[in-house]
Amino acid sequence: MKVNGKIDKTTVCILIDSGSTHNFLNTNVANKLQYQLTAIKPMIVQAANGEKMVCQSMCKGLRWKMQGISFQADVYIIELSNCEMVLGIQWLSLLGDILCNYKHLWMSFDWQGWRILLKGENPPKFQTIELKQLSSLVGNHKQVAGYFLCSLSAVEEEKEKAAGSVTLVSQFEEIKDNHLQHLLQSYLDLFQEPSGLPPPRAHDHRISLKTGSEAINLRPYCY
Repeated sequence: MKVNGKIDKTTVCILIDSGSTHNFLNTNVANKLQYQLTAIKPMIVQAANGEKMVCQSMCKGLRWKMQGISFQADVYIIELSNCEMVLGIQWLSLLGDILCNYKHLWMSFDWQGWRILLKGENPPKFQTIELKQLSSLVGNHKQVAGYFLCSLSAVEEEKEKAAGSVTLVSQFEEIKDNHLQHLLQSYLDLFQEPSGLPPPRAHDHRISLKTGSEAINLRPYCY
């Protein structure tokens, strides 16, 4: 569920996501606000799509507001793309019992003696239009400032649900991944896609054919 919030006077898009283990803040926002960051042991943050990012700092006790209500929590600093801030289980676990309605995009919980109702942003609605209507709109520059055509395709439901989830994984996995990347870079020429036959060798292989067949020389396709 996405809500608009404010950190100081900066408006940020906040994703409330029970699929994320921790709270995260976009690196650009942290740099813009010039908050004091605390260095941490480098950790790998893995998104639901498999992408991995390195997290090396956090902001302790970050204060922000959502719909006029003040909150405070620790956040990890990483490169986020679809929003400026993610609130995961690290924050949700502070709220106690939560009542959610994902159809109408709201959540209700008790916070500092008050009953809070947070309302999510409604996703944009798409409306079909016929080519004749589009031609008419395009011809009227007073009604249409600009337009573009795109191709839409269906996304699997499970992938769509997990699109924003991010999770911290262990330091061991980072070391293992870095070691693999080092090997791949060291022997980059061995992993290139072949573009043709290998170069001639000192000894070419020959396949003996029956009399009357055309003899051909073959070179082994290996390195």
